Amino acid sequence: MAWEKDAPNAGFSTGTPWLPVKAPQAEKAVDQQGDNSIFAYYKDAIARRKASPALSNGKTTFLKVPEPFLAFTRSAEGETLTCVFNLSDKPHALSIQGDASIMHANEAALDNKVLTLAGNGFAYIAHGSEIEVNAI
Repeated sequence: MAWEKDAPNAGFSTGTPWLPVKAPQAEKAVDQQGDNSIFAYYKDAIARRKASPALSNGKTTFLKVPEPFLAFTRSAEGETLTCVFNLSDKPHALSIQGDASIMHANEAALDNKVLTLAGNGFAYIAHGSEIEVNAI
């Protein structure tokens, strides 16, 4: 992994690497990537998981949803999240019944009790009581 563009071996190693670190690799070093990089995305995802009792320690209960969705609820320490994933490359929607809001999402919207997920989109839905996730 190239960490620092201007460091020896792009910060990959203080020793002599087995293969040279070339200029195109150094240009893509972590210190050159913005907030929209894969590295930043994973840092955010890990921090979000550590900060959430439901995501880090919660009990998982899978929900019955139609294909191409995957959905489960995670609950711990007074926090309940329902995680819904669209496993298709095409947009799809589900009905959400109950008091819910999106805590975190990628290519998703919850509007008027309809959760719309773009292809490969997902949403973490926060709710205090039980919600229902149904096909439309």
